[in-house]
Amino acid sequence: MIRWNGMLALGAAALLAAGCAAKKAEETPAEPMAESAPMAAAFDQSLLASPGAKPILLSSEVMPDGGSLEQGTVVTGKDGWAVHGESEGVAWRYGSSDAGQLRVAGEPNTEWQYIQVQQSWGVQCKAEPGSGDAGAAGRTPCAILRIASVEPGTMATGGLALDEHVTCVRAANPNEPATISVDGAAPVSLPQPSLCLSGADSDAIQKAMIGGQNVSVMAGFYPSGPAKTMSFPTHGLAQALAMRAWIVEQYKAGKLNAPD
Repeated sequence: MIRWNGMLALGAAALLAAGCAAKKAEETPAEPMAESAPMAAAFDQSLLASPGAKPILLSSEVMPDGGSLEQGTVVTGKDGWAVHGESEGVAWRYGSSDAGQLRVAGEPNTEWQYIQVQQSWGVQCKAEPGSGDAGAAGRTPCAILRIASVEPGTMATGGLALDEHVTCVRAANPNEPATISVDGAAPVSLPQPSLCLSGADSDAIQKAMIGGQNVSVMAGFYPSGPAKTMSFPTHGLAQALAMRAWIVEQYKAGKLNAPD
């Protein structure tokens, strides 16, 4: 795998845990969440962000076009805040209860205050240190996560993790084969143990997902046993990728920070 892949995970297990913790402030889901699911095994160490990478903090003062700020909502509590809006009919939000993520609704007809962890694309970016001597800026890897219970009512989760030019499957067993299929097309196999596509291969599958209706992932989501298949609607993915680009743009312009 090219080194671009090493930029993807960003401590993805921590991002999942934080998103699920923040979920407690939201509406109670119909199915149990996966707070205790052992997701760290989904990636090998080479896919983690560098130790010096810092989360880029979202701000209530810096918001995308059309964004609105609300203080004290049913989502955030009376002392919290949320920035929310719509992009081409797709709701998004971030705020004090979202654990640093920008959440984009992953299913149609979802209002911003009802965006749930397991029905959304969670976007979070980090900043890596620059090169020092050359004064060059560091990279800004991002994770766009889509997770869900592998089977209804279970604590085992799986899904997708994407960034620009990188597409990975989240699975408990990276040594089992994994595939991605869009709208029932021929499945695309992912190399083991990274379970990631990069470069042109990733761009092609992401383009297919943006233009399609659903994406199916088959992988070893449990530590043992037969592979399982999960399906997600692709609703909101284009908006999530655009929000990723917006976060990076605002950070490079000095409007968002990644403090120590």
